Amino acid sequence: MVRNNNLNSVILTNPDNNFNPYDAASPLPVTLSGGGGGGDATAANQVIGNTSLSTIDGKITACDTGSISGTVAVSAVSGDVDIRAATLPLPSGASSAINQVAGNSSLSSIATAVAGTLLVKQNEVLNEGSYANAANNVSIANGAYSSVVIIANINVCSIFYEDSSTSSFDSLKIEVSPDGTNYFDYGIELYPSQEGLVRKAVQTNLHVEGLTHLRLKNSSASDTYANVYGTVVGSP
Repeated sequence: MVRNNNLNSVILTNPDNNFNPYDAASPLPVTLSGGGGGGDATAANQVIGNTSLSTIDGKITACDTGSISGTVAVSAVSGDVDIRAATLPLPSGASSAINQVAGNSSLSSIATAVAGTLLVKQNEVLNEGSYANAANNVSIANGAYSSVVIIANINVCSIFYEDSSTSSFDSLKIEVSPDGTNYFDYGIELYPSQEGLVRKAVQTNLHVEGLTHLRLKNSSASDTYANVYGTVVGSP
């Protein structure tokens, strides 16, 4: 037998021409020639291959996917990971069917409450001030003032005035202050008119936002107003 290195085969030869293929006891002379071919398997290559297979074997865990339980860590994976399971645990804070039921119950209550006509309840208007808080049956000399009324909680106010000085035709000035010290003429005066035995004056819808104090001044050059009643009221 002769090895053909080019064909990677063994050629059987019978140099003695005495080989009988039908005689099992007849020896077959074999001649081997040449070294191993460039692509022949060697023990060294097998060692390298076995090392690689051992490394791969260490990285692969054979398992029955139907019996996996507990936590399975997935790390150092690029791309998408296909995870299939009958149920997966919810992360902390995730919505759940129980919370959805509770939310749906509240939504149902809201839907019932706003169905049809929506009634809006308005609180009663708060009133500030009191009767005769500026003057309570007093006399105010010419150039003098009534009591000071605090109007810090009033945005729109009304003034009601009365005295018994029917012989006088003079007026009263309205003075306001933002601090209780510095007063300014509001620009509107009260002109009482006689009604029987008294004089009366009314001024409504006075905007006093940002002001804190109000007083009335007798603007007569000579008359004293007697039996004066002054009331300042309003709302925030």
